Amino acid sequence: MFSTVFVPGYVAMAQNVGGAAIGTGDGPLLNLEVPQHDYQDVVGFREGFGVQFRGKRDRDVWFHFPVPTPSVSDQDAVEWSPHPKVIRVFVLWRTSDGAVIEYVDAWDGGRAQLLHSGRLSLEGDWSGTDAAEGGWHRKVQPDKNRFEIKPAADVYYGLGISVNVRFASDSDNGIVHFMGAGADFIQ
Repeated sequence: MFSTVFVPGYVAMAQNVGGAAIGTGDGPLLNLEVPQHDYQDVVGFREGFGVQFRGKRDRDVWFHFPVPTPSVSDQDAVEWSPHPKVIRVFVLWRTSDGAVIEYVDAWDGGRAQLLHSGRLSLEGDWSGTDAAEGGWHRKVQPDKNRFEIKPAADVYYGLGISVNVRFASDSDNGIVHFMGAGADFIQ
């Protein structure tokens, strides 16, 4: 059995947030200055197709995606396991003005780290969509927005994907835009 599960980008949550809502100016995020949308330094600017965050210069922020984990219902299978195995994760993203994707991790709740990408230093558009190039498959590439988990890992407590973004040291204009995240599971 094979299944793919995605969540929209607007479910991304920053680990550390801006200071306006918590009464300090120490947070790593800034408002995008979109009128009538308060607390963008905390929740980002959420739209139906994703979320944008603007970071302060020379800061890095972890963003987290909860990914629903499929349940297994075929208990009569010969090599049955009550836990699905994750074989790869996806993060669909775009950066601009000095924001850089540094790391991608995958976690099984608090049980185990299933993936640590190592330093990536990626920027540009890896949102998975580009009709001019013939569709999203051309824009889903290994070690850009698709990350293999080898060997496949059992997921006991729920899959979480974490992305570290570094914002440039010379500007407060770096933006990361998340369009979605997901995973491929096998049983």
